[in-house]
Amino acid sequence: MKRIALVGVTMNAIPPMMRALEGKKVKVLHYLDSYILEKNRRIGHMTDDCMRRMVNMVAHACEDGADGVIITCTIFSKYVSYFKEMFSAPIVAADQAMMEKAGKAGGRIALLCTFDGTREISCQLLKLSCELSGKPYEIVPFVLKDAYEEAQKSNLEEHNRIIREKILEIEEDYDQIVLAQMSMADSAAGLKTHRARVLTSPAAAYETVMEEIKKRETLHHS
Repeated sequence: MKRIALVGVTMNAIPPMMRALEGKKVKVLHYLDSYILEKNRRIGHMTDDCMRRMVNMVAHACEDGADGVIITCTIFSKYVSYFKEMFSAPIVAADQAMMEKAGKAGGRIALLCTFDGTREISCQLLKLSCELSGKPYEIVPFVLKDAYEEAQKSNLEEHNRIIREKILEIEEDYDQIVLAQMSMADSAAGLKTHRARVLTSPAAAYETVMEEIKKRETLHHS
């Protein structure tokens, strides 16, 4: 049984990820530091202290025997390539596989976020994936601050409702709708759209980390 570490900065990302892991033969290790998100929001940018705290969590996960690590917070996605060089276990960004999938299809893409600090990072990652695929694309970001505020009050039903309403409001105008944060995934559960396909990250993150673990094991045995 593989040991998968979930490393993040908000409790709201845990339920969607755990649902994606239901029935999987894995042991889940949790590492959470909600102060990082609070400080990042207050200051408006990444700080040395926030980075140190995240690196420490990843280090603890590897020391504790994690076979793979999923970083569940989007604000650290662009740093995952550096983490991969630093640590022994495969490390995957929550949105990595989802962004690659969206990029391969291209077209007109709505990128939905609830936390403003996620917008720029997610836009950069999605743009890179689109450019690598060579498909024509247009990215239009939306920041649903009301949904974030509801999540901070633990009102997840209202958080999900706001996101669902936005999806249904705009979906006729887009080919794809990407929900940037893992904490947004539950809002798309069972939602039917007419035109746009809606992409979420939990299942894709699990599939990617398991693939990376398998590659690592094959390399070590060769």
